[in-house]
Amino acid sequence: MNKALLFTIIGALVLFGPNLFGQSENIYSIMRPELITFLNDPRRPRGIRNNNPGNIRRSSSSWQGRVPWSESKDKNFEQFEQYFWGVRALIVLLKNYITIHKTKNIEQLIARWAPPSENDTESYIQSVVALTGIKRNATLSSDKETLRKLCYAIADHENGVKDPIPDPIFDYAWTKL
Repeated sequence: MNKALLFTIIGALVLFGPNLFGQSENIYSIMRPELITFLNDPRRPRGIRNNNPGNIRRSSSSWQGRVPWSESKDKNFEQFEQYFWGVRALIVLLKNYITIHKTKNIEQLIARWAPPSENDTESYIQSVVALTGIKRNATLSSDKETLRKLCYAIADHENGVKDPIPDPIFDYAWTKL
């Protein structure tokens, strides 16, 4: 089977899970997160086709798994070779926001992540609060489950796709920290 076709099939299963074919069995048991890529797939939202579900802007950071800028098709946002590398970068950034930059709650974190000069920050905050179940002024920790909730909510908001980061991909990305 053509490698690109296989990645597309696996990618569809990852993004749409058991609902893709109306099946209820768990397809994630056959998934290999290190192989998943949506790179430059025009059918996907920008963040997903960049393997960058957080829509991380280009910066001087030397992200693991980053597509070199000379090969990147997106001149504003990072692209990653595999999806889990983009998830890992999102985890690292959020963890740094909480531990290094001292964003204490969702309100502060999203104001930094999606500043009012570029976004409807208040709407973004409300979305993340609703999706995580964490109150906007509750103190954030950088533990795995808090970061999982934040990553899922941010990726959902950024891409307009429900559940854009399946648990096996988040868990695999976490092992690469």
